[in-house]
Amino acid sequence: TLQMKNGDTVVLEHAIRAEPQPKVSYYYEEVDMGTVEALQALLDEIAREVDPQTAVSLYLPPVTYQGGITMQDRSYSLHGSTDGEHQTTFTGTVYVETRQPQIAELTDLCFSGKGGIGLSASDGVMLLGCTFTGWETAALARDGAWISAQDCTFSGNGTGLHFESNRSGFSAPGYFNNRFADNGTAIRILALRGSEVLDFTGSVFTGNGVDLDNPADHPVDLSGATQE
Repeated sequence: TLQMKNGDTVVLEHAIRAEPQPKVSYYYEEVDMGTVEALQALLDEIAREVDPQTAVSLYLPPVTYQGGITMQDRSYSLHGSTDGEHQTTFTGTVYVETRQPQIAELTDLCFSGKGGIGLSASDGVMLLGCTFTGWETAALARDGAWISAQDCTFSGNGTGLHFESNRSGFSAPGYFNNRFADNGTAIRILALRGSEVLDFTGSVFTGNGVDLDNPADHPVDLSGATQE
């Protein structure tokens, strides 16, 4: 309620309506996801046939995908798996070229590269329990993106997390319990919208050439992190 100088009273109201969201899940035991070509074909089929408002989760096999994939038009939740020494692994770039309302959620995936970019995003991405090794840039947030990470490992990369985004419809400033080890630069922030403080509580920085390169002067809190 705003009391104006001229005696008027202005009342602002905000109504929120919550509705159930449909969800569909695909499992590698039931649907072919054994190769990167089969997985890309499945993603393209879902994009054509499943309503964009439906949340889609894919549970991937413990295989090494020789290459990467592109998510277009809609987002997915991708869940990796393990079988002994085998883990769901991508050796090529994973592109997130999606649109709101859902964001991409990537859980328990391994990104193993020999240079190049591991994850390239132009929309919101949540990383949970993922590992990035051997990339020139492990995870790149291009304009329109915000990449959040928790319980992830970035090791042996040129740059771990790289932000170069002036706009985004999603934000999640909690970067808890990550490990940044032996990277040239652990975190680089050239541009990132807003003023939310990036919180790295529980994260460990060890053996990096530079822990934080922040030309954008974005607020970052490393007080709860361990820097070795």
